[in-house]
Amino acid sequence: MFSRVDEFKHARSDTSGFSLAEVLIAVSILGGLATAALYFTVGGLASAESQRRSNVAITLAGNALESVLATAPTVNPATGVSDIYTGRSHADTIARWEVNESIPGFDRMYPSWDPTAATGSTPLIPISHGVTVNGTDYFVDTMVGRCYQPLAGGQCGTLAGWTPASPTTVAPSGYVELVRVSTVIWWFAGQDCAAGCSYNASTLIDTNLDLTWLTNG
Repeated sequence: MFSRVDEFKHARSDTSGFSLAEVLIAVSILGGLATAALYFTVGGLASAESQRRSNVAITLAGNALESVLATAPTVNPATGVSDIYTGRSHADTIARWEVNESIPGFDRMYPSWDPTAATGSTPLIPISHGVTVNGTDYFVDTMVGRCYQPLAGGQCGTLAGWTPASPTTVAPSGYVELVRVSTVIWWFAGQDCAAGCSYNASTLIDTNLDLTWLTNG
């Protein structure tokens, strides 16, 4: 028969420490938890950085639109087109247009340019320029084109089977010409945008001196 002292010693011998297997299991569990925590932390930081870049793009797009709206939209008699197009050559306009033609809205307007501008001219409103914010390079494209809105109302867009012969082509009967400005912000940074991400915003501008009203006789 064991005494109480012997029972106490026996109990202590059974719980005096962890076996090697138990230690390895504990280390494995802690390692897994640490890896998961690191994964979520890194993912959260990447997501926050991606959102920050998107917010910067939104701000740049708004600034680009504001710069266009600050320009007098009236038609310049020397060029036959709005001053918004001043300095935009045909070749430079088309070259950048082709980069952005898949952007929503570009299929609803015709490219336009300053017919007196030579290739390489400095436009009043830059066609494309770069901006660096917090170490990320952004490319700001400001594309200006024409669309035609029915006098009876409706969306401003292109016309089936009709292509303007030149930037000074007069709007067809029953339509009014408007200027569609689309700013596209590109950036190539971060895992999700290594191949390129973009944000675009657009607005319509009426370059007519007098508003065109629909009247019923």
